[in-house]
Amino acid sequence: MTEIAALARKHGFGLAGFRSFECTVTEETIDRVRRLAGEALQTYPDRD
Repeated sequence: MTEIAALARKHGFGLAGFRSFECTVTEETIDRVRRLAGEALQTYPDRD
């Protein structure tokens, strides 16, 4: 597996970004979802 990963990096391959319904999911969206999830856990502490 590490050999394949090294070959991929050597030839410029990388992981694709996250997508949802054919739209790119940005870091800002991920941060927003994390923040809202944290707020929801504080609002409803019995739900994990």
